Amino acid sequence: MLGHEIFARVDEEYMLDDFNLKGLESYVPNLRHAIFYVLNYEISDSEDDPVEAEQETIGKYAEIVYGLIHARYVHTPKGMKQMMLKYQKGTFGTCPRVYCEHQPLLPYGQSETPGASPVRFYCMRCQ
Repeated sequence: MLGHEIFARVDEEYMLDDFNLKGLESYVPNLRHAIFYVLNYEISDSEDDPVEAEQETIGKYAEIVYGLIHARYVHTPKGMKQMMLKYQKGTFGTCPRVYCEHQPLLPYGQSETPGASPVRFYCMRCQ
């Protein structure tokens, strides 16, 4: 998806593992619905099925929950490998400074709180 190049593809098993979701309920109400939305799963229980008005809200929560899970996933060996490959390909862009000679950039977040600060990019040459 255009605009989501900085994200690694998180494994479905990782997203469904309760251990990896610990503490995320405080950021995202209806955590399971948001995860199912990301995974394109259908909710089988009709009582638990969100009404259409809530779908948009759940979609917004799905973006937040994916970002939070992604922040944890990139610290796993698989996640680091994916991010390294993206870095080597220059997926995150290159430094615009002349003396950096198109050094690939690396994205980082300054806060674990969703929306607290924008993603920033780090250049290894000019720091």
